[in-house]
This record gives sequence, structure tokens and C-alpha cells, in this order.
Amino acid sequence: MQHYLPELLALQGSHGRLIAAAGMRPASEGPLFLERYLDEPLESAVSRVTGASPDRNCMVEVGNLASLSAGSARIMIIAVTWLLAMRGLEWVAFTGAATLFNSFRRLGLVPTVLASADPARLQGQLDQWGTYYDQRPQVFAGNIGFGFDALKQAGMFERLGFPMLALETGHAA
Repeated sequence: MQHYLPELLALQGSHGRLIAAAGMRPASEGPLFLERYLDEPLESAVSRVTGASPDRNCMVEVGNLASLSAGSARIMIIAVTWLLAMRGLEWVAFTGAATLFNSFRRLGLVPTVLASADPARLQGQLDQWGTYYDQRPQVFAGNIGFGFDALKQAGMFERLGFPMLALETGHAA
């Protein structure tokens, strides 16, 4: 992998062993890697598909996810959702294949598909990605507040020992 997001997160198991990692980049910092797959800026794609009017300053790309197991990936999804909500961000976008989508679905979360991740848009960088594109990845987006509320209702944060601050995620229907 030659492209890393600027903020890397590590998740350690009970014995201090690294079990998952992910990266993040706020959309306010400039173009996102996944926007290479879109015909428009991320906020426009989210607006077109969801009908919402997201502010780019409240959006984030998450990527570089690696985990030892599907269970570790789900714990990382929970941790990242909690962290993004605590930061006051509203929309998350990421690129992933069916295995990642299934991890979200097992948590009761259903991210919205924005586009296919067409490898032809990488302009000569395809050889750096191995067999990733054989999995037909897609670009997804999700409302962080809805995800946070769903995970909270399911008791995920409490079960994993996340501190619950007086946080109102506040979103309009």
C-alpha cells in the first residue's frame, strides 16, 4: 500500500496485540482519495443520493482498514463511529468490498452506495493494488449520527466500555 490517510488509528486486543487499523482524512483538508471514483465532489454525491445537504467541513474519509478478523473489523467500525461522533462529524465515506459491507450489516448499519470504485480511474496506479479490484469495491457513505444512535441503542458502546458523554447527535428527518 502506498497511499495512507493522515490520521491512523490502531486497535489493540486484550494482550496489546494489534488487531485492526484504519486511517481518516477530514474532507475539509482537501480532495479525498475516494473522490477519484466520483464524478462530483463527495458532498454533491451524498446530496444527490440521500437528499441531504452535507457541509464538506463535517465529512470524513475512512480507509486503509486492515484487521485480523471480521470481528476485529466490526470493533474498529464501532470505535471509529464513536470517535467521529465525538468529533462532531456528520458524514463518513469509504471504499470497500462485500466483506466490509457485511461487517456493517452485521452491526445493523446499512451505508449508502455512491458509486463503483472503478480501477480505470486510478490513472496507472492499478498495479499497486494487487487483487483488491477483483472484489468489485464500491464507494459508500453513511450518516454518523444515525450510525452512532443505532450502535448506542444496540448497546455496543456500553458493552465495549466506551465512555458515554452527554452527547446529542442531533439530526433532522
